[in-house]
Amino acid sequence: MLIRLWEANTTTASEIGFKLNLDLPTITPVIGKLERMGFISRARSVIDKRVVTVTLTKKGDETQKIIAEIQNKVACKTHLAQNEFNKLKVTLNDLTKAMELNSSDLESLKSLKNRI
Repeated sequence: MLIRLWEANTTTASEIGFKLNLDLPTITPVIGKLERMGFISRARSVIDKRVVTVTLTKKGDETQKIIAEIQNKVACKTHLAQNEFNKLKVTLNDLTKAMELNSSDLESLKSLKNRI
């Protein structure tokens, strides 16, 4: 979530959920915890009370440097060249997308469940 906010600084809870491929009931507790920790603030839209705007705080912004250092250390542990590491990240993201369930997959699972 913080990575999404580092990209945008302010966004909605729905947009974060969409970006992370998670529904609101899943991310709401995480947003609450990040708010209690002082990394983000959240507010309901004046125009539409259903919309929750999430904004990065100064503490959340400063955390980006620390996380970048950790990510760099992880990348170094792989002993891959930068371009190879970037290719690996793309491959893993592609794999994640390929593994997502679609409506056809869900129908197949229902059919399988009914046969068991």
